[in-house]
Amino acid sequence: MFEKNNLLFFEDLPNDDNIIHFFSKKPFNFSKKNINSKIIMENYTNIMNNLNFSFDYVRDCVQKHTSNIVILNDSNKNDTSFDNADGIITNLKNIPIVTYYADCQPILIYDPIKKVVGNIHSGWRGTTKKIIVNAINIMKNEFNCNVLDIKVYIGPCIHKCCFEVDEDVFDIFRENFNNINKFTKIVKKNNDKSKYYIDTVGINISLLRNLGILVKNIFYSNICTKCNYKDIYSYRAEPFNNGRNIAFICLK
Repeated sequence: MFEKNNLLFFEDLPNDDNIIHFFSKKPFNFSKKNINSKIIMENYTNIMNNLNFSFDYVRDCVQKHTSNIVILNDSNKNDTSFDNADGIITNLKNIPIVTYYADCQPILIYDPIKKVVGNIHSGWRGTTKKIIVNAINIMKNEFNCNVLDIKVYIGPCIHKCCFEVDEDVFDIFRENFNNINKFTKIVKKNNDKSKYYIDTVGINISLLRNLGILVKNIFYSNICTKCNYKDIYSYRAEPFNNGRNIAFICLK
């Protein structure tokens, strides 16, 4: 990834005549719960000026760590926000779709042949519910995308080095993935209580590969949000800060 004006970009997903994308960094804050809507609009205006790209509004979800995904089309494009969903897929142009994150995985999906984009919020709950599988299946079944054409970009998120969980959370992963030990480091701590460090990025990459997504079409950021909390909002590093980054993608 590379940075410009407090925005992060994948080199392999160029901002060109067809598409525009970014992942925000501090000081941009898009937390609807804690930031005045006027400031959020000012953030968008600054970004539009930086990218020389204008838009009238964005479409997002009221994220609740589900595996639900909205198909944005002509019938619902005027809805301002979608409740109980954690992802949007669309082939509509000039309507940016946005997800919010502060450790969870922001995943952008792009089919350059069918001209379809997706924006998925995959926290640990969404990962265990396999939201990325739902997203790819929607691309295939609703938009007739070929898995060989689909490209997936996993943005900055918490990595295995910092995603520490107790037995109760590990049990949920174990129930959903019979190969979870492949993605887990187990550490004994006080009173012989185990702590588990789970590679959720690796899990989603494995799910994508099982769906037929080509290795060369899967890209991921090496940036751990908790390790880099001074630059990117991390809930685990700053639980009382409540800042939010955004992942942004739009067909042009």
